[in-house]
Amino acid sequence: MASPSLSGQNPPPPPEAIYNTVLEYAIRAPSLLNAQPWRVEIAEGKMMQLWIDKERMFPALDPMNRQMVLSHATFLENLEIAASHLGYSTSIDYFPHGWGTDATIQEFTVAQVECTPSPGREEDPLFPWLDSRQTFRGPFERKALDNDSLMSISGSFESEFTSFVVLTDPGTCEKIGDLVGRSMKTALEREERREEWIRMVRFDDREMELSRDGIGLSHMGGGDSILCAIRGTRMSREKVHHDHSLFCNYMQERCSEQVRSVGGYGWISTKGKSRLNQIHAGRALERTWLHATASGIGLQPYHHVLGDYADMAGIREELKDLLGVSGTHTIQAFFRLGYAGPGKTRTPRRPPASFVSIQPGR
Repeated sequence: MASPSLSGQNPPPPPEAIYNTVLEYAIRAPSLLNAQPWRVEIAEGKMMQLWIDKERMFPALDPMNRQMVLSHATFLENLEIAASHLGYSTSIDYFPHGWGTDATIQEFTVAQVECTPSPGREEDPLFPWLDSRQTFRGPFERKALDNDSLMSISGSFESEFTSFVVLTDPGTCEKIGDLVGRSMKTALEREERREEWIRMVRFDDREMELSRDGIGLSHMGGGDSILCAIRGTRMSREKVHHDHSLFCNYMQERCSEQVRSVGGYGWISTKGKSRLNQIHAGRALERTWLHATASGIGLQPYHHVLGDYADMAGIREELKDLLGVSGTHTIQAFFRLGYAGPGKTRTPRRPPASFVSIQPGR
């Protein structure tokens, strides 16, 4: 597939402007529920520090903050890809002061980044796809995935720390689809998890425009739920607040629709569970996603099936058994794959000014 064009070939930005420039591309990265949980400090012209925004964490849905780290890793991958396009090399120091505990990780720097002019540096070939990558939440076209495309995607990254596998067997995919559906029901059973999810849903265009984050109903691949249609009403934040079954039924309907049209499932696993393993997995996920985009293949993560809470443990183990994942490995990211049809799937982004602070030069 031919590469899209993001912009004309302009002169590289000067060092004092490079961080603001690469951030315009970094924010196109995916994040849990499109929360965009990034907090950035720039020592003008010197370096950039990346932190987790504690106001955008999900203590119920993501109690071990694995998804938070993955969301920052995809951000860093986009940043480095963009820097290569602009003629800069990057030096990234992950968790330079440690990562604390699950309760304190937001107090520690996730990464310290320095960009250095590097004339003649080879551009990362994935750069043209940064603006095209998106999450497709609707039904896929019902056709088999092309083996050549899957082979190309499997070569998205080279890492001794992560592995990427795709499964397309229809029988196994059907069993996995059943697990995905059960995991959605489990994820929404507890009020605290349900409320975190609902908090990031944008029920109309006005909510979406005001927040510039979260996921709109129009991005989820369907209209109102069957239950809403039967009752002759439309979902709204107020109605869901009074009757959460509207939202739960809607999400389960969407999930059932998604798994019925799946072309295959993919996952990224690591040999360990450390924060650095999660960083490597998140960066590998973004490269996989960009390669899939270049091949015309849609990708949608299913974070709920990997939920790090006690009542999801049984489903997580069933999934590992179905996938044949060794007990010594951890599945860090799991997603469905297929050919995406038309539909509104791009979610908006907050402007960098809303989460970036400029510190005096050091």
